[in-house]
Order: sequence, then C-alpha cells, then structure tokens
Amino acid sequence: MLTAPAIGQDRSNDAEPIWPEFTSKEQNFTIALPSAPRSESGGVSGLNPLTRHSFSANDGDDTVYSVVVLEYPEGKAPKSPGRGLFAEMAAAYAADSGSRIRKKGERTIAGLEGYEATA
Repeated sequence: MLTAPAIGQDRSNDAEPIWPEFTSKEQNFTIALPSAPRSESGGVSGLNPLTRHSFSANDGDDTVYSVVVLEYPEGKAPKSPGRGLFAEMAAAYAADSGSRIRKKGERTIAGLEGYEATA
C-alpha cells in the first residue's frame, strides 16, 4: 500500500486547530481532519487493477484536506516510490481539482518517507 499526504490550503497564520481523528481500518491509517471525511474508491484510469481510495474533508468553504491511498495488486507496488511518484500524484490531484500547486516537497510523516503539496 502506498499513501500520499494530505493536500490542503496553507493556513500557517491560523491558530493550531484541534480536529477529531478518523480511522480507516480497511486502509490501515488514522488521521486528524476538520470534519468527517467523504470517501470514494475506484480504479485508476490506465493503471488497472490499481485501486484508489480517496478521503476528503472540508474546512470552511474554500479548504479541502485530502488523503489518497493507492492499493496495488500483490507484488506490483513500486519498490521505492520516491519524490517522482509523489510529485506526479500531487500534479494529477491539482489538475483533477482545477487547482494549482503553490508549495511542495519531501517530508517525513509518521517516520515514513512522504511528500506534501499545498494547492
């Protein structure tokens, strides 16, 4: 399983919010979000049988936090996903949502290699 970090609007000037945790037992993760997420699953165009599980939560009218879990068939996941795959995923999200990436980069998340993008 490959996970991508949340993509959301930069709110660095706001006070630190306290959000409830959401747990997906099926996808094996827990995350704090501003509200209960909407979830959606489906195949990834051109990459079947890859399955995408998306979880998104709104924070006001103009901010959305999104977590995407890609489910690869046994033995088909990239050995080391790295920056290239994460950057492609962030760009695909931005194109699909009609937004523009303003800030991006590698990041360690819960002790794991990750990538964060702000749109």
